Amino acid sequence: MSERDDINYGSPRKLDAINSDAWETHVTTSIDGNTMYFVSDRDGGYGGRDIYRLVKLPNGEWSQAYNIGPPINTPFDEDSPFLHPNGKTFYFSSNGEESMGGFDIFHSELNEEGKWTLPVNMGYPLNTVEDDLYFTTNADGKNGYYASSHEGGYGEKDIYKVSNLIDILNNALEMASISYKIKVIEDISGKLDEIIIGISHEQG
Repeated sequence: MSERDDINYGSPRKLDAINSDAWETHVTTSIDGNTMYFVSDRDGGYGGRDIYRLVKLPNGEWSQAYNIGPPINTPFDEDSPFLHPNGKTFYFSSNGEESMGGFDIFHSELNEEGKWTLPVNMGYPLNTVEDDLYFTTNADGKNGYYASSHEGGYGEKDIYKVSNLIDILNNALEMASISYKIKVIEDISGKLDEIIIGISHEQG
């Protein structure tokens, strides 16, 4: 970690609270500098790579790493977390079951209970069947930047800019709501079918 004065950055310092014998790949820091989220494939996680959290203690030291668990972490890999300056909006990538292919970018919000909401896949055209990672936004959340290996780039992973992020996010939330309603209807229909079949068997 390196901190900047008015002009220059200082010499890097090893973050002992994060680094381990495992693989730590990415970190994001809250705007006040008191919370960090990072990625590690250390033992004891929910999958391959998980997202962990650190908080700065009153004595200025960092707490022990805490696995933030479901619904963010899954039995698959989670990577490239980004905490928006508002401290409540969280973006990350995952190659889990809700992915279109490879790593997809997901969105979650910190609710009033201090828990992360069910992640929403940001959908196409932001996500593709290739790896889409390292998503960040500017302070007002209107523009986003990320790396992707989809077709049409200059190399393995290129950096892309998204200028209509709010529209993309609203569309993703709407699609997630529709998908949830369909799942509820399917679950209810399935239970009704079971009840009808059960009644038929009893009457037969």
